[in-house]
Amino acid sequence: MGGVLVLACAAGSVWMWTTAGERRAVLAVARPVSVGHVLTAADLREVQVGADPDLPVVEAVAVDGVLGRPMGTSLPAGALLHRDAVGTVLVPAADRAMTAVAVPDGRVPPEVAAGAAVSLVAAPDESALEGVGAAETWAATVVGVTTRETTSTTVLSVELASDDAREVAAVADGQISVVVLGGDR
Repeated sequence: MGGVLVLACAAGSVWMWTTAGERRAVLAVARPVSVGHVLTAADLREVQVGADPDLPVVEAVAVDGVLGRPMGTSLPAGALLHRDAVGTVLVPAADRAMTAVAVPDGRVPPEVAAGAAVSLVAAPDESALEGVGAAETWAATVVGVTTRETTSTTVLSVELASDDAREVAAVADGQISVVVLGGDR
């Protein structure tokens, strides 16, 4: 009886090892890339993943087909390169808009990168009457990041709902803070 149990465990281990080992070589971005950026070999790296064959990622053998092509969306470092991310610009998406937000140092985490989910927070105007006005927030995705060291300002290109983009664009310079979100928004 003990021998049968040992054989069953060994067979189960072999089965788990072989099915878990079915990996494939795909492309990931080696550093953050923004929409419109033309891909070079330095932007990409090969990774081994155990991904569903129907996942629309770019196989490593297809690297020549993406080099020299523009990014259609922004991706953070380490993200798998999916077929829809290369070529046609996908930003802004339907019913969405892009705007620029100039954020002073101290109001944006220095680690913010293209592809990050963020919450833009507008502090109420300090001159407003006491008890009036709460902070307004908008959910957005960072499309691009430019740091202006001479003015200690980071300019974020963000994609968000069209109506929200108009509201964010109307907020006075220096009043928006950025919160980088993890996981689900």
